[in-house]
Amino acid sequence: MITVCDISEGLEKQISYWLFETTNLSFAGYKRINAHRPIFEFYDSSGNSVVVKLYGADPVASDEKERRLKKEYDALEYLWEAGLGAGRYRVVKPLGYSVELGYALAEEKAPGLNLFEDIRRAIRNKQELSEQCTDMAWLLAKIHSVKAEAGKWWIPDWRRRVFAARTGSMETEFMDVGKLWESEFPLPLPIVPLHGDPNPTNFARYGLTLTAFDLQMYHYGYPVEDLGEFAAELKFAFEQYAGNSGEAEKYLSSFFKTYAERASLSFEVLTAYNPFFMGLWELNMASNVWMGPKRSWLIREASKCWRSGLQYLKR
Repeated sequence: MITVCDISEGLEKQISYWLFETTNLSFAGYKRINAHRPIFEFYDSSGNSVVVKLYGADPVASDEKERRLKKEYDALEYLWEAGLGAGRYRVVKPLGYSVELGYALAEEKAPGLNLFEDIRRAIRNKQELSEQCTDMAWLLAKIHSVKAEAGKWWIPDWRRRVFAARTGSMETEFMDVGKLWESEFPLPLPIVPLHGDPNPTNFARYGLTLTAFDLQMYHYGYPVEDLGEFAAELKFAFEQYAGNSGEAEKYLSSFFKTYAERASLSFEVLTAYNPFFMGLWELNMASNVWMGPKRSWLIREASKCWRSGLQYLKR
């Protein structure tokens, strides 16, 4: 069994043959498309592409690699069959998986421009982002509208996120405030399927179509978890590329209103619990070493989110 994290010549040939059997396309080459994870694009001479993700690089036991591989494949298949395979808001089509070939997952390549690049360009050029935020609200609402299997949900492990972010002298504060947030669970919201990692890098826009991919973190939970994570990403994008995270506020307000209308949920309830999940995702981003000096900013913003959110909730 092949478990290497990159593609050797032998593995490339085996994957190409497997993809030919799966898609009936003859692939001429491949390129790596993710700097942090072994994700590759295989392409043929006619411009057709397939994305292959290798779970074999994950530093976990073989049975866990297989579980993760099948979990993402099953999530894509479940959503695809539930109606997200077509229309303006959709997910990529799963094409197959192979445990033997480096725990490989094959899926359709999402067409169009990566949403992160779209958002970054708009911020730098001081262009409107209403359309992008509306599309995200609609796509997440469509994912969340799919029936959740009973009993399969979780509350995020906020303690682990606090420790992973290396919050230093603020750790005690985070633990105290986190316990107060925890006392608010269960929330007055439905349990739904979640994308789990709604970073704009995991979506692509082509014309009027927005496509989601990379459902490795797919799970069941409260819809505001996905919303808060996207909100944190957009806020951080404005901090990075405009130097003012506050400029994201008007777009986030519109994003939540659009989602609430589309999902038939209370805007007030969603925004009341958003600070917990938004701050939690800022801690998650702060745990990435490549954030460098921005780690401190993210930790401070997470603290503000949690504290101000609780003050609003307890009014």
